[in-house]
Amino acid sequence: MLRKAALLFLLPLFFYMLFFPKEAFTYSLSGLELWFHTVLPSLLPFMILSGFFIGTGKIEKILGRFSRFFYIVFGVTPWGAYALLLGLFCGYPMGARLTAELYSHRKISRTEACYLLTFSNNASPMFLSAYVAVQSLQNEQLLPAVLSAVYGADLLTGLCFRIRFQRFGRTSLEENAGLKKEAPPVSWGELIDTSVMNGLEAAAKLGGYIILFSIFSGAVSQLLTGLPGIRLITAAVTEVTTGVHALAESHLPFVILFPAVCSCTAFGGLSAAAQTKSMLGGTDLSIGLYLFAKCVNSILAAVLALLFVLSVDGIIL
Repeated sequence: MLRKAALLFLLPLFFYMLFFPKEAFTYSLSGLELWFHTVLPSLLPFMILSGFFIGTGKIEKILGRFSRFFYIVFGVTPWGAYALLLGLFCGYPMGARLTAELYSHRKISRTEACYLLTFSNNASPMFLSAYVAVQSLQNEQLLPAVLSAVYGADLLTGLCFRIRFQRFGRTSLEENAGLKKEAPPVSWGELIDTSVMNGLEAAAKLGGYIILFSIFSGAVSQLLTGLPGIRLITAAVTEVTTGVHALAESHLPFVILFPAVCSCTAFGGLSAAAQTKSMLGGTDLSIGLYLFAKCVNSILAAVLALLFVLSVDGIIL
């Protein structure tokens, strides 16, 4: 199924690049600039340092002091809390990257990894504040509402899947206890080298997906000019940055615009899903579970945003 979907995406993209080389080059350059000037400097240091800290095992000792809090509130172990917090702070696809890395290093069980995958991969606070609220909606006073809708929906999604993974509690803690084995001693120099190489590899993958989806988003914008409704929906589903921008420029009434923007941001787009899939490479974690959780997250974000709009307008439900 995924292979057919990839073929349906890549084949039209290939022919578009053949028939519109100038436009394809422009969109490719735009994606490259986004990756080089924004994604690379913001995510690569965290990827390198995260690999190093996971290798040393120090995170568990630091966050272990709050293990009871993390388990009661979020239902995760200290390692899971690390993936959740850094995923929230750094944005897509850091949460999925850390979840897969912790699972590969046998720091968390598969049950906890699947659970984390449903709500640990989100847009960063910087993206929500600078791009969504200020640049796109052009109203910084909406930032609390945006944060509440997106992150509130994410927490509700985690709660829904916590019920789904109800055996996660004791079973997962027992699984994690069985995973703790003494790792062979590795010098810090070797650990830093490995972390740098792994971080560069992951960043290169992200760059490739960002460029491909930048071309695809540009092609959609160009070829569907005469179909504004389909163009808007396709942009919102494909890539979160261009989707939010297209929605903001659509002149939709605010009661529709605000929930749509929050829903698009919570979903993250197929571009973020493809990046997430690349981060899960080498594991048996399911991208299908991630996509299903993101659909739930998107719907909940739209509902919370709509409630905010109706409450502001003084409409009693």
